[in-house]
Amino acid sequence: MLHLILFIAFQTLTGISGSPASINTTNKIQLLSSDGSATALSYFNTTPESPDGQRIVYMKFDTNTETSKQKNPGSLWVFDKNTQRHHEICRVNWLPTPHNAAMAQWVDDRHIAFMEGHHVKVVEIDDGNIIMGPVKGHIGHTSHQKKILLNLDEDDGPWEQGVYQIDVFTGERRLIIRPKDFVNYAERMGMETDPVEEWKTLHAQWSPNGKKIALRLDVKKDGTEKERILVSLNTDGSVIRIFGPKPMHFLWFDNHTFLGHDHQVDDGQPNNRSLRRWDQDGKFVETLAGPGNHLGAAPGRWWFASESW
Repeated sequence: MLHLILFIAFQTLTGISGSPASINTTNKIQLLSSDGSATALSYFNTTPESPDGQRIVYMKFDTNTETSKQKNPGSLWVFDKNTQRHHEICRVNWLPTPHNAAMAQWVDDRHIAFMEGHHVKVVEIDDGNIIMGPVKGHIGHTSHQKKILLNLDEDDGPWEQGVYQIDVFTGERRLIIRPKDFVNYAERMGMETDPVEEWKTLHAQWSPNGKKIALRLDVKKDGTEKERILVSLNTDGSVIRIFGPKPMHFLWFDNHTFLGHDHQVDDGQPNNRSLRRWDQDGKFVETLAGPGNHLGAAPGRWWFASESW
């Protein structure tokens, strides 16, 4: 079964001075592979493009897939933007799905971090050597100064459940925050603290300057119902700010505000899935564009891409 994804490109409506870059519409679509295998890119708002803009990474599955969550092994591939060089990097055999593929993200122009099953690895793209991993945990979004974010869902030997920063070249690991560190904020979130062992952190991502992180905190409400809360904090674990129930597929707009599709934010605006911007406490700033779901944003925040809900 072939999958058709509808992507919607938006130009921002308000809020930024200057002019958006022009878009070249004369480029032709070029087919790289025609063997019928399914392909996918990565996490939402995790660019497949290398930092120097010269290469693209993607996941190629061994066969086609029937659903977005169907597990299907495959390989990571890279091609130059001029398509003159196109090659397989390494196998990804355990649990990749079309929904997020291998969650590949560039560490620098020669190294890519990715998920295989419940572990993170880092590969050198030219020789296919694994230079880090497997490390247990769930990868965050994007790297910063050759460091990645890791969400650990449960204790792993000396490492407590929580969010870590890892230097992929030295292996140095630093704990940023644990789920239980948010217990003092439970009342404000309207959550119960029991059992705090079931709280989890996901989708950790650095602010553009790397001084803060945002993450999704999954907690229990009334003992059973799971609530997904957006929080932000400094990278030393200080100055925790509670946004509240998260918008769909949030990301940093700049170093101080978030953007996402509004389906449940208590901000006085209709929950019609429009693309909006808020401060870190959930206060409405502006409406940026129309409805969508998964989200990607150009670095200048003039252009956005999303897809139908």
